[in-house]
Amino acid sequence: MARIKRRRVSPRFYLFLCAAVVAVVAAVLLWPMRRSGTLSAGSQKVYMQATAVLIRDEVSSAAEKYDRVRYQVLEGAQVNAEMPVAVVYKWGYTDEMTQSLLAVQQQIYKKQVELLGSAENAELSSVNTQIIAKEAAIRASVRREPIGEEPPGDLLALENDLQALMQQRMALLKQGVQPDESLNALYAEETTRQTQLAEYTSDMIAKGSGVVSFYFDGYEQVLMASKLDVVSAGLLNNVIAGAASGAAASSEIMLYRLVNPTRWYLAFVTPRSQALRLAQGQAYTVELELDNAEGKLYTGTALAPSIYENGVVNMLEFAEDMGDLIGVRTAHVTLSAQVSGFKLPLKAIKLKEGAPVLSTQGGEIPLDVLSVEGDTAIVQAQDGAGLYAGQKYDVN
Repeated sequence: MARIKRRRVSPRFYLFLCAAVVAVVAAVLLWPMRRSGTLSAGSQKVYMQATAVLIRDEVSSAAEKYDRVRYQVLEGAQVNAEMPVAVVYKWGYTDEMTQSLLAVQQQIYKKQVELLGSAENAELSSVNTQIIAKEAAIRASVRREPIGEEPPGDLLALENDLQALMQQRMALLKQGVQPDESLNALYAEETTRQTQLAEYTSDMIAKGSGVVSFYFDGYEQVLMASKLDVVSAGLLNNVIAGAASGAAASSEIMLYRLVNPTRWYLAFVTPRSQALRLAQGQAYTVELELDNAEGKLYTGTALAPSIYENGVVNMLEFAEDMGDLIGVRTAHVTLSAQVSGFKLPLKAIKLKEGAPVLSTQGGEIPLDVLSVEGDTAIVQAQDGAGLYAGQKYDVN
């Protein structure tokens, strides 16, 4: 009868088996020691401070390089579409061109009055009276003197009014005076002068309604409401640090901005390692502190944070009049809000690729961290994920 050979088991097998048994026993023994917690409802007052960058809903208008510009509205003026904003004088323009036109128009006026004679025109008399009053107001404004009990008027507005009255008078006289050969010759010379001047001037007209601003800092082409998706942590840090914008050279010169004063944004950066950041849809009270000015309160609604390698971009949208902020780019801000959600230890929140998550029995749930006070946080679930009171979560 043949003998059955027995295979000799290697000692390594017993070592492997022993290690596996030890691992299983350790897992069984240690599992009950895994720390967990239970969600409960809670509320806190959240405060955040930051240096923020202001982003406006605006359109910039530019002109080819010019010799000079004459503004027809003031900084902060409200304009409507087709309203004149400025007159640009191109290279080659001289004051003599304007002076020669004005001289011809003065000769025309004298000739028209001569031909009109003693004929009465109530409308013309009214316009002349207004012109005299407006000229007096301009002289008082230059000297900063009151007119009667009224304070001195705005010089630019007065000059624009006077110009409109002069145009009205010219139109009335042209309609009411039968020209002779001499006056026709003056009209022809006026047309020649106007044509020459038109070659060297360009009227800048508002393309829509809004508030006009002549302040530029070089970031207008990137920090705007239509380009929020390119606002990165690096860009915001550069703006706050006062770095140059790096705008490409152009043959055009920025002339003015047309701003929608009731749509604007504040953006700031928080560290990627910090769980606390703005929660999308949450309303915050914001106090802006400006140099030599009292803080003003606004209410903004948070947009979704954007995570970058060098920080998290937090952004608030505002729908109230920005007022004096039309020329402000950075400001120190304090944000506050009363928030409600679920309370848990801050250490229970993990960061996964920069985004806060909570480990539960059902898996990882993306979080909005609404508030942090000491070692305690108030959170809510993101993206429709569910959290509920009594739910277990992993603290380790």
